[in-house]
Amino acid sequence: MRTELDKHLLGFWLQVGFVEGLVTEGVVFSELAHAYAYIFSNNKESAFLLCNGIPVRLSYIEDLPVWLPTLIQNLDVIQTHSELSDHTMMMKTKNIEAEWVFNCKNNLLSISVIWRLVNGDYQESLNGFSTTTVSKDKFLNEWLMLLRQCQQCMKDAKAVLVGRASLQQNLLNTVESRINGFGRFYSSLKK
Repeated sequence: MRTELDKHLLGFWLQVGFVEGLVTEGVVFSELAHAYAYIFSNNKESAFLLCNGIPVRLSYIEDLPVWLPTLIQNLDVIQTHSELSDHTMMMKTKNIEAEWVFNCKNNLLSISVIWRLVNGDYQESLNGFSTTTVSKDKFLNEWLMLLRQCQQCMKDAKAVLVGRASLQQNLLNTVESRINGFGRFYSSLKK
């Protein structure tokens, strides 16, 4: 039986780590994942995605560079479609494997996640929750701090993005600009 505390923990909240990206001195990247893998290569930090109160560790070295392009693309889909039916986002990195399924209607986003691999073996606990429903804006807001952090690290690194990486960075800029506020841990910040 769920308690009041459990209700307070329902949903998705992201807390980023403290990172400083490596300066690339103008290194050219044709894939955003390669740029982030290089820029984050000295970081021991992780971001933590709390899924219904259960922590999912996202390593800046092993997970985020691989998954960020997919995340950005799927946030764009969520932003640009007022209705979604069984939209799937795959999350496959060294430490995490999950399938996210999104349905959206009337600005409510229903999210079902099947966790196959999670650092710390939390799959069973995470899969104990069925569908989580949140407002679309609330879900999108959770990612703003991470997107800002990635943009700042890319700018500080002075990386040169070409081809696909440049298109992916432009999409990141567009997605970030459409998000209207910060998530739970950063809600006191002004956009």
